[in-house]
Amino acid sequence: MEVLKAQDEAALQFKDLSNKLSVLLATEGIDVKPYVNGLPFFSSLSIGSQQAVNEHLKLYYSLCCEQLSEGYQLSDGASFLWRALRRLGLVPRSDLFQHFTKDSVIEIYSFENKQLFRNINFFKFCSYTLEELHAVEWWRLFQRDDSITQRLYGYAAQIFNGERANNFIPDVSKHTVYELASADKLVMEINFNIMGPLKRNHQTEALIVAEDVRIVEKQQSVF
Repeated sequence: MEVLKAQDEAALQFKDLSNKLSVLLATEGIDVKPYVNGLPFFSSLSIGSQQAVNEHLKLYYSLCCEQLSEGYQLSDGASFLWRALRRLGLVPRSDLFQHFTKDSVIEIYSFENKQLFRNINFFKFCSYTLEELHAVEWWRLFQRDDSITQRLYGYAAQIFNGERANNFIPDVSKHTVYELASADKLVMEINFNIMGPLKRNHQTEALIVAEDVRIVEKQQSVF
């Protein structure tokens, strides 16, 4: 009974947070659906994973609220990224902000390959719900050529083992990424601008990537 009660509470919290974030993003002209009816993906997670998802959403929502309350727009990528880095306790290389523009998609990943942060531009090129993004492994959502995936894994390994101590432009050609299970089945063209380490207490704890993205195909949902 206690587990069921905790799961019900987690589900209610997830609905509340994802609805609030969806409404907030809409103020920036970004349409992101909060969840699928019945929460099939969130409900399949363990209670520990559900709570972790809610903590992540809570952090992101609070970052958005702080950004707006201090007079910045969510689309102000540089200030929003700095805010996230401070909250996550991560320190970038000093030249990081020279390598992307206001239109770049920026993502931060942990050593465990979990996405710790995505900027607002990410949602402009994604038709998944917040539930799917937070409750489904990314490799079940997106696909690119295996050789490129392996090269990116290799760069990540070099960042975390210290071989790549500086920001760098990955030797990865412009390529196509496919949404596998979304309503719109977006097809995107990706070009990487930068990859680099993020440190905490002088140890590499995460990596950051910035990329240019362009939608090349969109299958409108009939639902």
